Amino acid sequence: MLSAVLFTGDEPTISSSAFNFHSVTVYYLPGTTGWGKPSPVRQDIAWAPAISAAVPPSFTSSQFRFTVTGNANIPVRIEACDSLTSPFWFPVTDANLDDSGTLDFSDYDSAYLPARFYRLTFPH
Repeated sequence: MLSAVLFTGDEPTISSSAFNFHSVTVYYLPGTTGWGKPSPVRQDIAWAPAISAAVPPSFTSSQFRFTVTGNANIPVRIEACDSLTSPFWFPVTDANLDDSGTLDFSDYDSAYLPARFYRLTFPH
């Protein structure tokens, strides 16, 4: 059953019956238009997770750490790759930001690698 969807552009024209019998959370990117109108069958939430500037990334206790911030309870996938020359991005974690809109991330594997790069994506 469909429970969430991410739209990356302005709100399209959606049939009033598109989400019948389903309660759907619609995530949209900030800067797009048409979202946020009251609906009995869907909830619109801006999806804009970011690595927090207030809590700088750090390498401590043999792990790389950073904090992701955004709207409360939004889903996020953190992916990593070991080379930007020929990147192979793989999921490290799928999680939701907590009620305060934060997620503290730690990567223990980073201690054994010469380089690791991260990106935030919407979970599949």
